[in-house]
Amino acid sequence: MWFLLSWNEGKMLGSDVYKFGGSSLASREAVDITARILAGSTQANLAVVVSAPQGITNLLEEGVVRQNKTGTFPPRLFNQLCSRFMEIYQGVPYADHLVDCFKWDLEKGIDCYDGRQRTSDSLVLRKYRDRIVHLGEKTHHKLYANFLREVYGLNATAVEPMALGLYVSDNFGNAKVWGISYSNIAERLKDFSGIAVIPGFYGCTLDGDVATFSRGGSDFTGAVVARGTGASVYRNCTDVNGIKRIDPRIFNGQRDIQTIPYLSYREAQELSILGAKVLHPNCIDPVRELGIPIEVRNTFDFDGEFTTIQQDKPVNGKKVEAIATKKCLDFVVLESSDMFGESGFVEKFAHALAGVDVDMIYTSPVAIVASFSSTDRLPEIASKLEEYGRVTSGREAAIVSIVGSGIDAIVMRDHYGALVKEDGSCYAVRRVTKPHELSLWTSVDPEYCDEIARRLFEVFCA
Repeated sequence: MWFLLSWNEGKMLGSDVYKFGGSSLASREAVDITARILAGSTQANLAVVVSAPQGITNLLEEGVVRQNKTGTFPPRLFNQLCSRFMEIYQGVPYADHLVDCFKWDLEKGIDCYDGRQRTSDSLVLRKYRDRIVHLGEKTHHKLYANFLREVYGLNATAVEPMALGLYVSDNFGNAKVWGISYSNIAERLKDFSGIAVIPGFYGCTLDGDVATFSRGGSDFTGAVVARGTGASVYRNCTDVNGIKRIDPRIFNGQRDIQTIPYLSYREAQELSILGAKVLHPNCIDPVRELGIPIEVRNTFDFDGEFTTIQQDKPVNGKKVEAIATKKCLDFVVLESSDMFGESGFVEKFAHALAGVDVDMIYTSPVAIVASFSSTDRLPEIASKLEEYGRVTSGREAAIVSIVGSGIDAIVMRDHYGALVKEDGSCYAVRRVTKPHELSLWTSVDPEYCDEIARRLFEVFCA
C-alpha cells in the first residue's frame, strides 16, 4: 500500500520542497541524516525530490555504452547496481523486493533494445539510454519512501512523475517541461497528506515514453515541483555549505572561502551556467516566476552557512559576487573579411553548431568564436565552417568569469589589470568578452585558468 497515492485530509500547496542529491543519499548514514531533517520539519506535508545514490547513474550510463558497443549489458554492472542499492537499505523491510523490481525493470529495458544490437541511430540510442538511466531515480524514490515509513514511521508515499502529470518534451537526454505540468502538479498534490517522495531527473512524454533532463536534472525537478505546489521555499540539499565565492579546490583547500549569503536569481543562474556546479542552470526559471526562494544547504551541516537565492538580495556593496571557471572545452573560430557588412554568417555558424552545448559565443566585425563542451563532432563542425572563411579549432580551452550585479568601468579596469603578471607581461588570454550586465568572461589557456581565477578572487572577493 505504501506505493499508492493517497488523497486524504491535508494540504501540500504552499509547503516546503526539499531536494536531496546523490551525495546526500550515498550511504545508510547519509539517508538517516536526511530522514532526521524531514522528521524535524514543523510541516506535516512536504514534497521531497530524490536523486539516485551517488554512482548509480554512472553505472547505468556505462551499461548503455557497453551494450551499444558489444550487444550485451555487462552482468558485472548489473550486479554492482543491485549491490549498491542493498548496501544502503540492507535490513529495511521490503527493500529486497524493491531491488528485485529494479532487476525486472532493467531486464525489460535491455530486452527492448532491438535485440541487443548496436545502433548508430541517435534517436534510438538516446531513447533507450533514457529508458535505462532513469531507473536509478525510479527505484530509489520507492526505496527511500519505504525507508521513511518502515524505519522512521513517517507518512511517506512514492509518487511517480506520471501520477503527477509531469509531462516533458521528447528531446531525450535534454527534455523540457510542458507548461501544463505545473497545473497538473498543483491539482494532484493540493489535498495530498504526508511526505510525497518524487524521483528527480525525468518526466514522461505525451506518448508515454520516459525522457530525462540533462545531468543534474533533479535540481530542475525540485524547482518544477516547487512552482507547481507554490512552495514557501525550495531547499536544495547537497554536500557543501551553499555557493562559494570561488571553487575552494582552486586554492587546494588552503583558503577558507566564504559562502555567499544571498544571490539574486539572475546572478545564481549566471554562475551555474559559467561553471559553478552546485545548481542546475534550469532550476532558476520555474521558481523565479513565483518568487519562491531557493536555499542551498549542506545536508551534513543543515543548520550551518547556506545561500539564499531570491529576486532581490540585500545591499552588500559588492560589485562582484563570485569567480567561476569552466574547463575542458572545445573551441572554434571563423574569420572572414566578407563578414563585415554582410548578413547570414551568424546563422551559418549557428547551423554548424546545432545540437552542441555552447558555452560562449563572441563576435567581432570579422570573426565569430564559440566554446562548447568537449565533443567528438569538433572536426565535423570545423569542416562545415571552412567554406565560409578561415577556421581555427582546438581542444582544452577554459573560461574564467566574474559574476555580479555591479560590473562597471572600474571593475573592467581592475579585471584587465588582473590579467597582467608582475613582470608586466600578459597571461595567454584568447578572448575577453565585452561585459554582460552580470558577467565578464575570459577565454584562457587551461594551464593559467586557476592562476587567473586566484588573481581575480584576490582583486574582487578576498
